Amino acid sequence: PVVATLRAYVEGDETSLPVIELNSDDRIVVEFDCLTSYILDLEYSVTHCDRNGQPSDLQPSEYLSGFAVNAVTDYSPSSGTTTDYVNYRICLPNSDVQMLLSGRYNVAVFMAGHPDSVVAQASILVYEQLAGIEAEVAKPAGSVSERHAQDVRLSVDYGGLMVNDVFNELNV
Repeated sequence: PVVATLRAYVEGDETSLPVIELNSDDRIVVEFDCLTSYILDLEYSVTHCDRNGQPSDLQPSEYLSGFAVNAVTDYSPSSGTTTDYVNYRICLPNSDVQMLLSGRYNVAVFMAGHPDSVVAQASILVYEQLAGIEAEVAKPAGSVSERHAQDVRLSVDYGGLMVNDVFNELNV
């Protein structure tokens, strides 16, 4: 199927980035159109990823509550348009799957029973407010290219987090 207009955002704000706080009431919407005149039998999976978008070493039971693969059940066919399409919509978390950990997640949509044939995918972010961060942007001192460079000074209060090596354990 041909997929068009893939979007991911916080429910209620279609212009937002797909970022929510862990255990909040917010939900992320992943929606897309398939340019077909018939409804496809689609499923989706949610995978925890590292900061580079690669699947983490965690097992699904460590980062998800519910089912690892679920059916896409929210869809609506077009009506009165010059091109036929079906709009599909997934809201996360939902009654079938909830994220247990903060981090980056990949939502992959595929034909039912064929998880290796991904038709659409989106990256979403779930965060926890575990540290405080302050940032200050300033002109670089003594730089030849003042117009093209900035100094960003960060101050991180990692509170009760166990951090042994700040330079290797924390990432900006």
